[in-house]
Amino acid sequence: MYGRNVGYISMRTFGRGQENVGSFFIVYHNQDCSTASFQSDNLDKNAKGKFAGEICVGTKTAWFLIRIAATPHTETAIHKQFQSKFRLMNIGRYLRVGKEKATTAEELPQLDVSATIPKEIAEKHGEDIETSLRGTVDALHALNILLRESNPSSPVCYDQLAAGKSECEVIRDDGLMALMDDFGFGPSVEWKGAANMDETILRGIKKGAKLGEKMSLHTRTSLARFRDFRMNGGWAIAPLHLGRYRTDYVLRGVAKRNGIGANNPEEAIYPTAYFDENGNLLDGAFTFKITFDASKMRKAASIFWSITAYDRSTQKLMDHPFSIENRHYSVSSQKGLKENDNGEIVILVRNQAPRDPTMYSNWLPVKETGFYLIARLYGPSEEVMKGPWEMPPIVKIEQ
Repeated sequence: MYGRNVGYISMRTFGRGQENVGSFFIVYHNQDCSTASFQSDNLDKNAKGKFAGEICVGTKTAWFLIRIAATPHTETAIHKQFQSKFRLMNIGRYLRVGKEKATTAEELPQLDVSATIPKEIAEKHGEDIETSLRGTVDALHALNILLRESNPSSPVCYDQLAAGKSECEVIRDDGLMALMDDFGFGPSVEWKGAANMDETILRGIKKGAKLGEKMSLHTRTSLARFRDFRMNGGWAIAPLHLGRYRTDYVLRGVAKRNGIGANNPEEAIYPTAYFDENGNLLDGAFTFKITFDASKMRKAASIFWSITAYDRSTQKLMDHPFSIENRHYSVSSQKGLKENDNGEIVILVRNQAPRDPTMYSNWLPVKETGFYLIARLYGPSEEVMKGPWEMPPIVKIEQ
């Protein structure tokens, strides 16, 4: 529900080239993740040495997302072999039978979030319940159930594993949770129905829900202009607290509305563009070019960088015939981008293939419809995160 980033285990935190960084202890603690000593409290001396680090989760539910730099789609066997090395195991079973025998599913607690929603609400809103609930009184009932389950009033500790050591910045949501309790749907109360709410408060909540939906839907055309986004050449770069929002509930809501979650800037930066350099919405009926300095990009993104096009109406990948046939939905530093004699990488964004087939790696296919671009810079430099580095402008060119 919140999408707050709690901890990282990555090339950034443990360095590149380390194939075996070890196992990590992940524990729920409902008091204060900044002061509890989990390994000391829960493990004997012999078991303690088996773990390379620990992450404390301050809510009863959490999700884990593993990102791996992909190899060509023809190497499926390599993908599966690498992915099989990631395991989420019950700690008791791990210590009892060892890593090789412990399986991912066995003895792990399972939570079906949909099962926690009352049957009458689920039947009323159908399969598209997440969308249809927005702005309704039923959403307050569902929110109350999820808040009571996840206990978000607990302190949240950000970036516990930074540079291989424990660092903790505690953020509390007590104020917001107390306000929700007063309104009747917070984590410490049980929902009594809209009939028991003050009519003025209920009206205000409904109005606020509609306003929040409008703000998140129009992020691309308005919100980025008045919040602390860095803007240039059609691109917008989100604030540096993306992923660890603290009490910036608007940015948190926008991120959750537009995706499942976001990396912290130290891991990756996501410049996003809905406009060209002149402020016109991007449209596949036209051709655009983006010219990068190849040497600067190698410094800007130490791991890799890419640009992907999405359909503006559906927020899904562009189903251009060439993209579908060749699984070519993005241009990337991992896909053999061509440099010209000036050391530049010129990306073409257009609905027609380049005349020169050798330039297909630099072609980002789009359909003749509205679209937007998301660039991904993994392992960004300090200049990328804080400036003065900027994405090159998106230039509309004549066909």
